[in-house]
Amino acid sequence: MTIYQPNDNCAAVVRTAHSLHVVPLELPLPKPGQVQIQMMSTGIGSSDIRLWKEGLPIYSTLQQLIPGYEGAGVITNIGSADSVQNFQVGDRVVIEPCIPCSDCSFCLDGRYNLCSRVMHRGSFPLDGLFAKYVTHPSTWLHSRIPDSMSFSEAAMLDPLCIAIAAIDRAGVRMGESLLVAGTTPVAMLVIMLAKATGIGPITVLDTHPGRLNKAKTLGADHTFWLDPKWTEDTLAQAICGELNEEGADSAIECTGIASALRVAIMATRLGGVCCRVGAGDPDQVVPISAFALRDITLRGVHRHHHTYPRAIELVASGRINVKSLITHEYAFLLNGCYVSEC
Repeated sequence: MTIYQPNDNCAAVVRTAHSLHVVPLELPLPKPGQVQIQMMSTGIGSSDIRLWKEGLPIYSTLQQLIPGYEGAGVITNIGSADSVQNFQVGDRVVIEPCIPCSDCSFCLDGRYNLCSRVMHRGSFPLDGLFAKYVTHPSTWLHSRIPDSMSFSEAAMLDPLCIAIAAIDRAGVRMGESLLVAGTTPVAMLVIMLAKATGIGPITVLDTHPGRLNKAKTLGADHTFWLDPKWTEDTLAQAICGELNEEGADSAIECTGIASALRVAIMATRLGGVCCRVGAGDPDQVVPISAFALRDITLRGVHRHHHTYPRAIELVASGRINVKSLITHEYAFLLNGCYVSEC
């Protein structure tokens, strides 16, 4: 049932490496179970930057792909009233970018982040959210966005969900110490989340002094600059020295860099937990004895599941201020243009 019909659409598309085009597109019409959304804000994530730098994957059969997977907007059309529940035209929604199959063992167990048939916005073959209008399954929308939350803040909910998943996987609790390796946006959100939930002391490790200063303003109690003159053992010992010689109860490594993971393992206390958010290089060297002989549990963090309600509440209540991590905002261009790297 068509309720409202916009009359034009356009999107930013990647065709080759280091180029971006804004082109007119057909208006997407929602199928049963879907809604049409006017995008109001979309974040630029690491996968978007990688797509722009590298272009379409070699196995792609597409001529172009729309990037973008962190977005929020307003519902402008509903596919059919009997197939879409709890949504109506005008609702402010945030989009969960992963669309799992919903019938594999992982999906049925509630861990849909591990679905092997998942489709992800902005990754081949599914177009992303850098468009004026998109369609999306209503099952993977969240509508509890209060008017007090800006669309830019809502677009930050997906990386906040990853931070929540990292805290969940680490199992770190109120009053326990946490080491965060890296000052990526997700790492900063981990720091803010840990501070807001009583986890601490919080120690942050990175190679960028300016970002370490930012980490302190967000809640870090101790910061360590990864001085290339220091050995990894020396740095791990210095971190442990700040934490009563035992090391951190839990560590969350957010850079994907092997040296940061090694230091995180060595600076985790006996019997603790060390998590890796993201992947990094596919093959990395880790100190087996540093975790196997010290009973440290290594865990991966792959996307997230059932985290959006908590993320929305944390931002809506003011406990997490994602605005502090938004550095630039750009108006979406409606006329065709071409952008290339100099």
